[in-house]
Amino acid sequence: MLANTNVSTTANGIIAAFATILSFCKGYILDILLNWYLQSTNTNINSISIQELYKINYDIDNTLGKTYDNIIFPIIVINGISTCIAIIHSYWIKKYNNGNEI
Repeated sequence: MLANTNVSTTANGIIAAFATILSFCKGYILDILLNWYLQSTNTNINSISIQELYKINYDIDNTLGKTYDNIIFPIIVINGISTCIAIIHSYWIKKYNNGNEI
């Protein structure tokens, strides 16, 4: 609340855009991690069964995907709330403080 409202609104917009892009890229990131895991264990994808591949993919998505969601989603929510507060703060400054930033 001590920062210039234009600066804080712009910073919140940048953070929101970055967090949203990361949330859209989650599937690609998890696919890359699955391929990396299969290569690091020297597993040929043709030599394992569909059930084993499904289990590996499920484990990666369950552990990393849920952790990823638990980190990125709160950032997006907190960022949205802080953007709303910055907009309300800007309105208050224009209405009651003669447009002078604090």
